Amino acid sequence: MLLLAFRLLQARAPPTGSLSGKVTDTTGAAVANATVTVTNTESGRARTATAGADGTWRFTELSPGKHTVKVEAAGCKTLELTAATVGGTAVRMDGMLQSSGPASAIS
Repeated sequence: MLLLAFRLLQARAPPTGSLSGKVTDTTGAAVANATVTVTNTESGRARTATAGADGTWRFTELSPGKHTVKVEAAGCKTLELTAATVGGTAVRMDGMLQSSGPASAIS
């Protein structure tokens, strides 16, 4: 009976999707250790990961719907992207970070 109830719940659960990408700078070089945050805009649930040495990142088992992707790295401007994940699909979102420019002092 318990097994049947579990299988019914599995059958009713909406299929999940995934988002992945690669973070580069304006020269095309990978940006290692960038902080990537994915937020479901409907539920507000956020997950954070760190890009690998090759600049790649991946989030799996995301609920269907619209998600924002925020990418941050030291010395770069924050990049925000919006993607719709449809259940059962994988969406790739590569992002290019731009330098935040030289630091300036305000007096």
